[in-house]
Amino acid sequence: MEPFVIQTSQYAPDVRGFGGPVPLEIHVSSTGVIDSITALPNNEDTQFWNNAKSLLHAWDGVPVSDVGAKSVDVVTGATYSSRAIIEGVRQSAAEWNKEQNTSFWEHPAFFGSLLAIVAAIVAVMIVKMKRNKK
Repeated sequence: MEPFVIQTSQYAPDVRGFGGPVPLEIHVSSTGVIDSITALPNNEDTQFWNNAKSLLHAWDGVPVSDVGAKSVDVVTGATYSSRAIIEGVRQSAAEWNKEQNTSFWEHPAFFGSLLAIVAAIVAVMIVKMKRNKK
């Protein structure tokens, strides 16, 4: 597995702090362990954000699969920003894990593609049958 980045804006788009969305990048090593979490530009109040961003290191060294089991408390005086960080990381890790553990047969794109192929085959068969009747 190559190192990768999980974008909270993709996996937890509804998580918001006091000032709105709090997008993060979760940097994951090739072994599936969180190397770091980086905050992207947001509209949180600078004073509250400076207190809350200490949480960005709370998951360093934690496997992505274990993020939900890690207990992380909000930072006093920066509750909204803290909750946005915690929920953004938890939801993103959970959704990413779920996506990774979905088998090929369970993936929604598989059934959509399969349906399109079947529909195309049926259409070709109908056209051929009509031509043969003439």
